[in-house]
Amino acid sequence: AGAGLLMMQDLGDDLVARVLEREPGMAEPIYARITDLLVDLHRHRPPAVMALDGPELARQVGMFADWYPEAVGSDPTPAQAIAGIVENLHTELCADLPPVLSLRDFHAENLIWRGEAPLGLLDFQDAVACHPAYDLVSVLHDARRDIPAEAEASAIARFLADTGLEADRFHAAFALLGAQRNLRILGIFARLCLRDGKPPDFSRGFSSRPQLRGSTELAGSSHNDGWGAHCYTPGKPAAPDASFRDWTCAEGLSCQA
Repeated sequence: AGAGLLMMQDLGDDLVARVLEREPGMAEPIYARITDLLVDLHRHRPPAVMALDGPELARQVGMFADWYPEAVGSDPTPAQAIAGIVENLHTELCADLPPVLSLRDFHAENLIWRGEAPLGLLDFQDAVACHPAYDLVSVLHDARRDIPAEAEASAIARFLADTGLEADRFHAAFALLGAQRNLRILGIFARLCLRDGKPPDFSRGFSSRPQLRGSTELAGSSHNDGWGAHCYTPGKPAAPDASFRDWTCAEGLSCQA
C-alpha cells in the first residue's frame, strides 16, 4: 500500500444466493461452510470498529418507533418502549460474552461460493463488534429466501459445538438479535416510504415465501408476518397498510394496499 500498489483477485460471480437457487440440495453443506467461516473469524480479536452493543442496538431500533406506527396508522406509544426493552435484554442475555467482529450485512447475496476454495466476502465496510450470534442470525434469517429448517438447526448446532457456547443463552441472544434486526429494517422501509417517497419493493422478500403464497392454514385468520405486513380475508373489513404493496399473500387472503 505504501508503494501505491493494490493486489486484486477475481472471486468469480457465483453468489451463494444463485448457487442455492440452482442447487437447493446444497443448502446444508453451504451453510456449514458459512458457519465455519464465522467460527474462524470470531477467533480473532476484532479491530477498532464501532461497538454494536446494547445502547447502539436500542438507538437503531428506535427507528421502528419513529416511523412504523405512522406508516400503519397506529399509536406510537407501545413502540416507544421497545428500545429500552432491547437494551435491557441485551444486558441480560448478551453482555456476558466479549464482542467479536461482525460483518453485519452478512447474507447469501454477499457471499461468493468458490467450491473448495475459501468463500468470497462482499460488502463488509460496515463491520462492527458485537455478540457472536449477530452474523449467524443475518445469514440464517434472511427474509429473501427460505432456508430449510434442517440446514438452520444444523448450522446453529455446528456453531455451538465449535465455540462451546451455552446453548440456551445463545438461542435467547439469537432470538433477541433477530427481533432487533427485523424491527430496525421495518423502520428503515417505513422511513423510505414516508420521508423519501420510495415505496419499498418487497417482491424479492415475499415471492419465495410459501407461507404467504401457497399456504391455506392462514385462511380466515389475521396474519402478521415477520416484516409486519398484514393479510386479511377478502370481503371482511381491514385497515389499509399503505407501506406494503404488490406482494403475494397466502391462498384465500388478500394483501392490504
